[in-house]
Amino acid sequence: MGKRLAPKDIFVADELGSADLGIVIGAADEADLSHRMVEAVRLHRAGKLPLLLLCGDGRDRHSSGVSEAERMRLYCEQQGVPASAVLCEDSSSELTRLAKAVNRRFASESVFSGVATIALISSAWHVLRAGIVMKKHLPKRVRICRHPAADGVTAANWSLSDRGRAIADNELRLIDKLLSSGYSVK
Repeated sequence: MGKRLAPKDIFVADELGSADLGIVIGAADEADLSHRMVEAVRLHRAGKLPLLLLCGDGRDRHSSGVSEAERMRLYCEQQGVPASAVLCEDSSSELTRLAKAVNRRFASESVFSGVATIALISSAWHVLRAGIVMKKHLPKRVRICRHPAADGVTAANWSLSDRGRAIADNELRLIDKLLSSGYSVK
């Protein structure tokens, strides 16, 4: 597997000019979900993401019984994002299952045929792992730019709180598990 990652290594970001699609990963934590959506809508309004794919189930973990993807869709609607610019994938909240579901959509829906670049939007602490999983399961023709939300637990503040340190340690554990099962950081 090589050198073990340090907590600071989980915080990555790729240069994003614009992308054909923004894939927004849902979150059980409402604050994380909000941070991710604020970033996605900001990028859409700036003309960098013409289309958003909002991902996540979590119906069983939310008092409303509404999926993460649907709650994000409602947020987009409230922010004036046209319905034609929003797609939802709420078949799962588990990252590998979600990536496989997105891949099936790439194979079967014409709206994805011209997608060459994706902005993968998630929390700063989550975007590395999400990128590792998506890279393995999405078509090889697609370039994935990891784009972290600006708010929440970030590279600048993770070490300043018990919660931030716990999140970073948990991500390292989950990434190590992925790497030991055939996934790659590269």
